[in-house]
Amino acid sequence: MPQAIKKTVHRCIFVALVFSLSAAVSAGENLVKNGDFKDGLDHWKVRFEEPTETKYGQNHRWVEADEGGIKFTLVPKVAASEGVKAATPLIPVETGVGYEFGCRLRSQGPSPKIILEGYREDPTRTAAGADQYPGYKRVYRAVIHPKNVSAQWSEHSRVINPPARYQPTHVLIKLYAYLGSGDIVFTDVFLRAIEK
Repeated sequence: MPQAIKKTVHRCIFVALVFSLSAAVSAGENLVKNGDFKDGLDHWKVRFEEPTETKYGQNHRWVEADEGGIKFTLVPKVAASEGVKAATPLIPVETGVGYEFGCRLRSQGPSPKIILEGYREDPTRTAAGADQYPGYKRVYRAVIHPKNVSAQWSEHSRVINPPARYQPTHVLIKLYAYLGSGDIVFTDVFLRAIEK
């Protein structure tokens, strides 16, 4: 094999190796800012003051940063009706890529849900609140329904690969609790790209 061809082949192999290593690093990166709540409630929405969110107008009263997590305290009336929630901002994601999302939690009463909502840009959308964001249309939703939760920490996650027609360009993670009064704590919330 001529020397020039060998050099070209070696360069191609090197470039392919560099790309594969960078893809592996980005595949493990957590896209959720402050998923461990070490910065309190920064990067998390717990106040829902939009006119379409009246039933969550007092939501923030039941939420606090606690012991490296976010704690919801559900009184019986709230647990039996609207529940309590917290959400990340919209996070840009790549289309055609699989993702895993999840968190750790412990509960002394409330039932949890961990929700991923996917959105696409849509300039015709102007409404805000009640799962609506100006300039975006919801196209995808995935939910984790943790079972048999207790006062002990447990981990929950789910892998998603939305079909082409539901591919989001942005996602958010929503933590939600209802049906059971008491305290629930979420921490180590994550969203990571996975290799197909």
